[in-house]
Amino acid sequence: MTEAERRVWQLQAHAVLATVLTSAHVAGLPVLTWSVTDHGVLSAQIDGHGLPDHLVRDRFSAWVAFLGLDEGWFPVPGGTRTLRALGTVRSRDGHTVALALTASPTGQAPADPGRPDPAGEGC
Repeated sequence: MTEAERRVWQLQAHAVLATVLTSAHVAGLPVLTWSVTDHGVLSAQIDGHGLPDHLVRDRFSAWVAFLGLDEGWFPVPGGTRTLRALGTVRSRDGHTVALALTASPTGQAPADPGRPDPAGEGC
């Protein structure tokens, strides 16, 4: 594989990402952290820091359904588990790109109902 091929793959992945982000905005999905590998694979991460597990799982499930991905639990060294979904997405111009979505619930319980959720609209 050449540098030129890798560059084309990355450009195709960016085009797919633009399509995904536009549609996700219209659908009202939460923002994710995105990256593109040198092989043109999209990687998305749900930042669960400070969020209760149920909210991390809800966000994960919403994105999985939106993108039509296959999901599962995967063990991670150190005893934690990570939600991971894999699949492919297509751009408007027909390019198909592999996509991996991950989220790591922290074991955090739901917020106290008497206190506002720091990720919610009340803050």
